[in-house]
Amino acid sequence: MKNMLFFLLGIFTLFTACSDDADSTPLTPTMLKVVSCDFVKEEMDWVKPVKEIGEPSFAIENETDFPTTYLNQWENSTLETSLFSLYTGSLPKAENLGELTIRVPTLHADGTFSDGGSEVPLVFGTTYEILDPTSRGQEEIVVPGHSTLKKITERTGSSCSITFYLVLVDVNTGQQYELRGAWYGLQISKETHTLLT
Repeated sequence: MKNMLFFLLGIFTLFTACSDDADSTPLTPTMLKVVSCDFVKEEMDWVKPVKEIGEPSFAIENETDFPTTYLNQWENSTLETSLFSLYTGSLPKAENLGELTIRVPTLHADGTFSDGGSEVPLVFGTTYEILDPTSRGQEEIVVPGHSTLKKITERTGSSCSITFYLVLVDVNTGQQYELRGAWYGLQISKETHTLLT
């Protein structure tokens, strides 16, 4: 009976030691890499032109009989927004998830798109925005007597909903993750114009 107890105690000790070794083995962190990202315009997808002319934001009235000079300061800019929404597949937790980027397409007014757009973070459910002042300056404008100078902002460009197919790979294990979803993009330029009335 004593021998049997010693035998069982020995097996229990051996099992516990092996279990401790397994628990102490460090886990390899998941490190992802983008293998490919293809954008495809499927049946329900769209690329639409955007054209908005705002209300006059500023006005100078010359109520005299003589012309006056106004120093007009202007700035043109581009605005891009990007939102990824996931349909199928699941994104694993990874050490470098915040460092992954995707190059999105360039949108065109005729409803098409092409490669070579901006590089944006691979973030799902959050809109990423790029605002880039392209040019600025000032000019003197002569405002004739009994006339009004108005400043109007015009926004032109394109918006879209396009399907994407994304393949990620864990560089440590080789495991691949295939994801499908929608990219909602907006690419517009904003210009300020003056109008004499």
